[in-house]
Amino acid sequence: AGSDDDGSGRRGARELGMAADIEDSQGGGGSSSIRDQTAYLEARIVQLQNDKAGVRAKLQQFQDNFIKENDRKIRFHKDILPIERQYRAYKKLKEEISRLDRELRDLKNGL
Repeated sequence: AGSDDDGSGRRGARELGMAADIEDSQGGGGSSSIRDQTAYLEARIVQLQNDKAGVRAKLQQFQDNFIKENDRKIRFHKDILPIERQYRAYKKLKEEISRLDRELRDLKNGL
């Protein structure tokens, strides 16, 4: 129980550590380390986008089934209770992808 929350928390901690590494290395920064950091961020973004697509497919399936079973769209918080954890995971994935995109953009712009 709570593995999605734990997993997201660990991922966030790793990413925060990576952000600190990026900032530290930019001070003395060789182009090799910037290339490595860029490659890491790009790979991580792709991985997270794949994870997000999988979660989104599950959410879409739940929504489709809900409409068939209830003859209405999801309108209330109680409607998503069975799959609330996945909704939260999806939101966290989107936020993390956005944050890493900003980091990557800043890294490429030399900020």
